[in-house]
Amino acid sequence: MTTPRQIQAWIVSVVLLLVTWNIHAQTVEYKEGQHFFLVPAELQESEESKDEQSGATIEVLEFFSYTCPACKQWEGFIKNWLERKAEDVVFRREHVIFSQSSVPLARAYYLAEDLKVLPKIHDRIFEAIHRYEINLTDEELLMQLFKNAAKVDNDTFKDKYWAQETQDRIRQGHRKVRTWQISATPTFVVGKKYVITTESAGRNPRKLFQIVDFLADKIRAESKKAKPVEST
Repeated sequence: MTTPRQIQAWIVSVVLLLVTWNIHAQTVEYKEGQHFFLVPAELQESEESKDEQSGATIEVLEFFSYTCPACKQWEGFIKNWLERKAEDVVFRREHVIFSQSSVPLARAYYLAEDLKVLPKIHDRIFEAIHRYEINLTDEELLMQLFKNAAKVDNDTFKDKYWAQETQDRIRQGHRKVRTWQISATPTFVVGKKYVITTESAGRNPRKLFQIVDFLADKIRAESKKAKPVEST
């Protein structure tokens, strides 16, 4: 029979194990060229000059595709990480276009973002494609989904779907794909400076976000070193 003392000892051992694992996750050193890759300096400057971003924030940018099975599988880990990320970290996405068939889904993503209905649409698109095997490259089916899930009327959908601003967002995203040589999804770029792929993270989403946090700390440290010392 298990005694209260034995139960208490077991709980203490589990807590110590979790604490030890957490400390190890925070102190492990991830290596450039193995766990992440450095964006060449001239390409960092190229993107920084085109994007407006506060120097006080660190951007974590996911390159994804709605047709990518891994992107759907990793959504839960992204949501968990978003709940605990540091306040100075800003998360954004770009929908990649590796073929012409990806264009309608990229339009849908940027349209939903612009209309501020992404929370209602994002998971529904993933579910429709991967669970129900619906071909959402069809504009009419996308329009119906937006109407049912987010109450976007057909005229608003059509106007935004073909709007110049939507096309501009697609061009911006595609430019970043070319600039940073993104060839697979999901891929994450931290601070426009460091690239993490699923392979470099060992196809382990928990490890990937540990690397993201490690790089965010690295960028903060680099930023402090770069600040000029004020004379007294």
